[in-house]
Amino acid sequence: MIPREVFYPIARRAFWGYFLLLLDFNLTLNSVLCLPLLPNVLGWYLILQAARAGAEYRPTMKLLFPFCTALALYSLLQFLPAIDAMVPALIGLFVAVVTLYTHFQFFTDLAALAEDALPSEAAAGSLLRGRTVLVVSNTAFYAAGLLSDAPAILLAVGGAVMVVGFCCFLYILWQLWQLQRAAAAPHAAA
Repeated sequence: MIPREVFYPIARRAFWGYFLLLLDFNLTLNSVLCLPLLPNVLGWYLILQAARAGAEYRPTMKLLFPFCTALALYSLLQFLPAIDAMVPALIGLFVAVVTLYTHFQFFTDLAALAEDALPSEAAAGSLLRGRTVLVVSNTAFYAAGLLSDAPAILLAVGGAVMVVGFCCFLYILWQLWQLQRAAAAPHAAA
């Protein structure tokens, strides 16, 4: 059983970590150098810190340590788009699979922690729905990326996937925002 006051920083790190991962704004200089305004490496770092804090109460979160670390290191390529473009497709596919697994496992464990810390809230069910939305929308994004050389009709479908995916990302951020607010409720009264 995880106390609410221990769960609150985990929920806060999860929100800010996913905020940095899901909303990607960059300044690019001649397609050679990129300055991310919301760097993914910080997002993965915050998720790693949330997993470390939750591992005491949910040991399966330890499985995420190497994946979050590897994804944080890989996301450093975001600063050098010219090098990122040279990464073989097979490595990109492997990173996509690792990313999907990490999202799935993190949200599953976070939902279990939320159920322990906030038993009167419906947070666990919302997180599990958010997990499913995230994994499905990311899978659709990856599939749309594979269709980038396809005819125009498939590109239109890819555009629709992007719009729906953006809405899904907003839904996930909203769920995480609500989770951290629910976990912080006693802190606000104190």
